[in-house]
Amino acid sequence: MGKIIAVVSGKGGTGKTSFTANTGLALASLGQRVLCMDCDITLRNLDLALGLSDRALMDFSDVLAQRCTLEQAVVTHRQYPTLDLLTAPMADKPLPLTVRQLAALAKEMGFDYFCTTLSISPLKDAQKINAIGQSVGEQYGVAWLPSDFKKQERYKRSIALSREYGLYRQNFCGCVYSKQEKEKPV
Repeated sequence: MGKIIAVVSGKGGTGKTSFTANTGLALASLGQRVLCMDCDITLRNLDLALGLSDRALMDFSDVLAQRCTLEQAVVTHRQYPTLDLLTAPMADKPLPLTVRQLAALAKEMGFDYFCTTLSISPLKDAQKINAIGQSVGEQYGVAWLPSDFKKQERYKRSIALSREYGLYRQNFCGCVYSKQEKEKPV
């Protein structure tokens, strides 16, 4: 059975793309079958890091919208034929992705689990998100990985630690609209 290595951070510029590209290339050079999946909507650049930007023409939103098949969206590296890439869209607005679409993609890709980071926001109801995910996961035959990143005041603790260590903390979701909203004069 395959392994999933999730490379995540709430902050940009921490080396997620470099780590993912180098780890993927290293594993492929050892003969391992590797799928790198860039989920950084609007800010993707794993295709650049892997030297595949001229070939990554379709992305996972095209698969979800049924504009192409998964096989058509996945790009195989020329030098490392056991390394594939499925990239994020270069969207300038949030994508209307549903839990059902993500479950269908997880099933098509053969994943054992699927989940979301939506539960990190103090404004989101993690119980409700997990109940929906569990129900949809049962319908698609893919296990929902329940999460509540707010438990034990983790969200507040991350804010306090950022302040204490003088770390940059992005105060918008990452899309151009929320950034513009935050930059508006009060």
